[in-house]
Amino acid sequence: KDGQILLVVALEVQLTATNRHIITQYASDDLGASFQQVEIGTYPGNYPSLESAHGSFWLLFLDANLTASYRKISSAYTPLSSATETTIAATAWANGASNNRIVDGDLASFVTDDGVIFVLGRAYGGTKPAVMAWSADQGATWTQSVDISDGVRSWYDQSDASTYPEDMAATWQRGRAVVAHSWTTSPSTYDYSLAVSYL
Repeated sequence: KDGQILLVVALEVQLTATNRHIITQYASDDLGASFQQVEIGTYPGNYPSLESAHGSFWLLFLDANLTASYRKISSAYTPLSSATETTIAATAWANGASNNRIVDGDLASFVTDDGVIFVLGRAYGGTKPAVMAWSADQGATWTQSVDISDGVRSWYDQSDASTYPEDMAATWQRGRAVVAHSWTTSPSTYDYSLAVSYL
C-alpha cells in the first residue's frame, strides 16, 4: 500500500514459567530490500493474516480470547499495538493454554473486488466446523455465517472430527475464494497434503 510493505510474524515467546504467542511487526518502503522492526508484540495473538483494503492495512488474527479480531493502521510504520482491537466473531476459533498461548486454530482472509472483507477459520472443539465472517461496511459490523462444512454445499464432512483442513491461506479470484490448505486426517494417509478448495 502506497509503496509500503507490512510484515507480521507470530512468535511463541519462551519464558521460564510460561510461553505465550505475540505478533511482531516489520515495515519496508524500499520494495522489501530492507525491513525495519516497528515493534515486538505487546499484545497476544496468533494465526495472523494481512489485507490492504479501504486505504488501510488490516491485521486479522486470533486474540487472547481465542476469537477472530482485527486491528487496522494507515501506515506500515504505525505500531499495530496503537490500533483498536475489534472482535469479529464471538465463537472460539482456537484452543488456549494459560498465559495467552493460542494453539490449534486457523484463520485466513480475503477481500472481494467490491471491498467485502472475509475471514475464514474453524470453530474450536467438537467436529471443528468451518466458519466464515464478513463485513461489507469496512469493519463496522460483521456477519458470521452458519457452518459451511455441513449440508448439501459442504466443504468437508464435519461428522469426522479427526479430518479437517488446516494451515489455510486465501485469496479472491474471478468471483470466488481460493483457499490453499493442508489436511489433518484419520487415517493419516493424507496428513499434511496440499489442497486447493474453491468456495
